[in-house]
Amino acid sequence: MAVFSILGRFKTARHALLRRLFGKSEHFAFRTTLLAISILIVVAFVCQSTAARDAGPHREQLIKETFTHENLHRTYYVHVPPNYNPATATPVLLVFHQEYSDPKAMSKLAQFNEVADQNGFIVVYPQGVQGLWNDGRRTDAYRVNDVGFINDLLTMLERRWHIDPRIVCATGFSDGGFFVQYLALKLPGRLTAIASVAANMQGVLVNKLRLKGNVSVLYILGMDDKIVPFLGGPIDPNRHGQNRGICASAADSVSFWVKNNKCGGDYTSEDYPDVDSTDGTRVKVARYQNCPAGNEVVVYAIQNGGHAWPQSRPVGKSNVGKVCRDFDSSDIIFRFFSQHGLGSHR
Repeated sequence: MAVFSILGRFKTARHALLRRLFGKSEHFAFRTTLLAISILIVVAFVCQSTAARDAGPHREQLIKETFTHENLHRTYYVHVPPNYNPATATPVLLVFHQEYSDPKAMSKLAQFNEVADQNGFIVVYPQGVQGLWNDGRRTDAYRVNDVGFINDLLTMLERRWHIDPRIVCATGFSDGGFFVQYLALKLPGRLTAIASVAANMQGVLVNKLRLKGNVSVLYILGMDDKIVPFLGGPIDPNRHGQNRGICASAADSVSFWVKNNKCGGDYTSEDYPDVDSTDGTRVKVARYQNCPAGNEVVVYAIQNGGHAWPQSRPVGKSNVGKVCRDFDSSDIIFRFFSQHGLGSHR
């Protein structure tokens, strides 16, 4: 009985204290309930925040980061795989958007984040100033030092994300494809391998620059591309009033990289499986693999293919020609880069 009496007095005292805190008795039940709900909300928020913090940066699809380069505010986005370990040097893939695009659109188009999650590498999507890249064509008085930006970005990524400087791959679509080729020539030894989609080589560079060292090169090119002609010539010739420069033919572009990588002239050729017979395209693959230091030059030439990023999923109506759906570019590019170290540190 003494125990029940003590408990009774404790409950009475507790209620009296709550009445003093919350006022009149007619509001007591409501305010007590409100207090309980508030406490639960705070606890839930703290637990959720702690879980997100402990889960690490990979929970964010894209992490926006910035720094100032030559008085310009430069932006890039980072995707980190779930198994990222800051104590271990991690390979990195740089992905460059097309003209007047942006990193988020390129991430959605290219679909590299899932590949990175499965294979343990970091993906970085830089942003061009006004959606453009200075790729050596020097058109429209565009003079931003994008090569210097990427050079400094790589140094920053080593400190910030502990990327492995020995395994830096780069790919780009359209103008981004022009730019990765320019980077390989202007930053010798920085890039392990590059892949250009819908972009031959800039005509002005073929006879002007030479590769110092070596770099493996992959091309994915539409043979009916009306923007960047497979046979070479003016870039986007139907855009009136704007000079976008000249591109070399696909053959001359391949020859440049084969010669500069000191590869033999022999190559193998094959037909890629016609996985989707309704897309109106077929794919020829040529491989130059008789190169020093394990380098190679590979070309996926898409018959009837337009100015597009090939992908197996439906892309709707295209205004740039036929889109090859026999393969996903991200898969082909990763498999090529994996031969040169990307994803080997899982």
